[in-house]
Amino acid sequence: MKKWISIFSVLVVLLANSSSVFAAEEPPQLGPGEWDTLWEDEMYVTSAGALTPTVTSGGGDFQVCVYNNTPGNDISVFLYEVDGSTKTQILPVGIVSAEYGCVTYRDIDSWGDGTDGKPEFQAKLVSESGEYVVVELND
Repeated sequence: MKKWISIFSVLVVLLANSSSVFAAEEPPQLGPGEWDTLWEDEMYVTSAGALTPTVTSGGGDFQVCVYNNTPGNDISVFLYEVDGSTKTQILPVGIVSAEYGCVTYRDIDSWGDGTDGKPEFQAKLVSESGEYVVVELND
């Protein structure tokens, strides 16, 4: 009987101290000065272009990164602010010609609109030679 009481006591203590393990938690937003990845996936980029999904930015700076590019292959990065069916191109157009590179758009707060006051962005990537690359949208 003492053995069962001891085992039960140990289980109660373990469960009481491990309840936070079972709680579902949202990952923390990194905040100013650190990048949050909003979307990342592999894309096939051609001369016709490849579009990312539209993502909502929190404001500040926005970044489009390209990984696994063939060095010397120019990938043009176009960024659009999306309002329903209307897209407005944000200048300048960025070029990534290294294996890895990012195009950063600074102070994009003025593009906020709609009911939430936040900008929605979509990137278009264009390459004269067909290329599989990984694209990341950071906020």
